[in-house]
Amino acid sequence: MRLLPMTVLMTVFFQFPSLSLADVYPSKPIRWIVPFAPGGSSDSSARPIASLLSAELGQQVVIENKPGAGAILGADFVAKAPADGYTLLLVPGTHTLGKYLSKNLPYDPIKDFTPVGRMVSVPYVLVTGPKQPFSSLMEMIAYGNQQGSGFSFGTTDVLGMLSVELLKSVSQTKVVQINYKGAPAIVNDVLGGHLDSGATTPPVVKGFSKEKNGLRMLAITSAKRSPSLPDVPTVAELTGIKSFEIATWYGIAGPAGMPVNVVERLEKALIKVMADPGLKTKLIDMGVDVIEDSSAKSMTATMRSNFDQWGKLADKAGIKP
Repeated sequence: MRLLPMTVLMTVFFQFPSLSLADVYPSKPIRWIVPFAPGGSSDSSARPIASLLSAELGQQVVIENKPGAGAILGADFVAKAPADGYTLLLVPGTHTLGKYLSKNLPYDPIKDFTPVGRMVSVPYVLVTGPKQPFSSLMEMIAYGNQQGSGFSFGTTDVLGMLSVELLKSVSQTKVVQINYKGAPAIVNDVLGGHLDSGATTPPVVKGFSKEKNGLRMLAITSAKRSPSLPDVPTVAELTGIKSFEIATWYGIAGPAGMPVNVVERLEKALIKVMADPGLKTKLIDMGVDVIEDSSAKSMTATMRSNFDQWGKLADKAGIKP
């Protein structure tokens, strides 16, 4: 009995010699490389999705964390893996900004990967503490203008830096950017009055008690209000600049050159999984937004758009590795 699956498979191949392993994909577990440490929003989002993908594909989707160099180590590992669909990458929105994180990026963020689909987006929440003389975004901008010296603003990554650049274009005031290693540290310094404001994320904000700590959420950087924080207005609402949108996202990609039918199989499974009501509720409760279009076509367009638009903004901001 143990030989039956292999016997059946060999029989199929003998009867249909034109078939390849890609035609019966997947026939073994799939490695899903998460280029971040366990516990963050990327890893926490991936795990329930991996569980449903495993059931949908009939093979285990095994998460393997490979953090380092701003997600570059994990991405490089996948870029150099066989293009058979058995080694995939959790792609962060910052993926296309690799050249601003490393002087010698070992891969091309567009050409060396095959997009499968995006899953969730994570906007930034602009926060301040109870000790500040302002309680809204526009009041903070006015305060910065009055002070002349502007206001201090904490960020953790390149997209946070881009949000600073966009804020400058909105306020015409000086913004003193301070880099942090983690978003919780930003919130702690904001609450302690050591930092005027900062960019953190909904999952981090939801971990702090607004009533207990007095944390003020000034605005969110997504195009529309987040289901996880429905009472927080968008920067676009407050400033009237409809194009103001900065949000990272997470998707799935494989190495360049994956067979079309493998990509289609993964894409179809991902679209079905992301439509699961229970998963949507779980992800929103975590503080991340479910992306409506999980197609490979949409992810491809988004990556190219981010590469062009965010790249121009990063160049303007003078961001360098």
